[in-house]
Amino acid sequence: MGSVVNFKNVVRLNPNSSTDFLNYSPDFINDRYNSYDDNEFPYEIYWKLQEKDFQTSNIDDIFNIYVSEKEFKRSSPEGEWRVISEEAGNKLIKSGRVTLTENNKRGEASIRINEWRMSENKVMINIQKSYYKDQVFSQLVLDYKKTGKSLRDILSKERDREIPELNDKRLANSVGVACMLFCFDEDLKKWRPIIIKKTTRGAVYGNSWHCTASGIARWPDKDDNQSFSNFFMDHMYQEIEEEAGIHRRDIENITPMALCREYVRAGKPQLFFAGHLMKNVTPKRVGDGFKDAMIKIERDVRVNPQARIEMSDLIIPTPEQLNEYHQKEDFNFTQEGLASFAFGMEYLRYQGLL
Repeated sequence: MGSVVNFKNVVRLNPNSSTDFLNYSPDFINDRYNSYDDNEFPYEIYWKLQEKDFQTSNIDDIFNIYVSEKEFKRSSPEGEWRVISEEAGNKLIKSGRVTLTENNKRGEASIRINEWRMSENKVMINIQKSYYKDQVFSQLVLDYKKTGKSLRDILSKERDREIPELNDKRLANSVGVACMLFCFDEDLKKWRPIIIKKTTRGAVYGNSWHCTASGIARWPDKDDNQSFSNFFMDHMYQEIEEEAGIHRRDIENITPMALCREYVRAGKPQLFFAGHLMKNVTPKRVGDGFKDAMIKIERDVRVNPQARIEMSDLIIPTPEQLNEYHQKEDFNFTQEGLASFAFGMEYLRYQGLL
């Protein structure tokens, strides 16, 4: 059923993507956290879908969601933490990399994970309503230096070479979602990854190749349905349509592949998905859909100048083209993109599409 290539041979991290607010350097992250030494990419994997569970008919049979009644209130202790957090967060806002307005000072409502645990082969997740501002003043500015010290320095002193506890109330711990989708090339009989490039104008991962779509998991409009599909899966489909222009009806299947914590953002939770499109959805059709999505985003920017364009390009490479791209110095991936590629490859193997 077609072929792909080993992601290690064609995907590498961008060595020059760090900003004043976050340090993405693999050497820096490796020096700060013990567990990174044993991982292929900078994430601590808490749960990963096993091949024997891949054909589970209902993903809600794997995850149990528990919703906290109270909204999250971020803690900002007096002293150096608060001083650094406030200065860094306000500078990030002024940089234009994030959007918080006078009319919406907290930003979008998002999903914070307070706790997770395994119970009888099920993943139990306790979530709480938080807001984008909580990230802006914590995990998006971890490496901003004030008088030679950063928030990460404070955390590292408390837990030497370990990420903080998941329920640390100084940190947003808003869960992110990311997906790698594959498109079938009928002529070549090969599955091709759909990869989007991030611009330098986003809050994280600038000027690097990424995955098909990603974002912070938004709190659903209706939260009485306490299912994984309502809180996470539906939003993943929305992100794919907004960022890549791929409609839900064109997707054959999407599956959550792993639940992780990211070292770059001091243990921020991350859900990785992977999937493939219907076979009649051609690479050209995907490219046209992406152009339409970019036109819509650019139109939104004209109406609201504070909006941002975070995607700049799309490729759907064949295995041979991936090898060619890999020879170019500027073909570098984000950490999230690298992990998405790896889980995407595993997805294809589970599906029998390799």
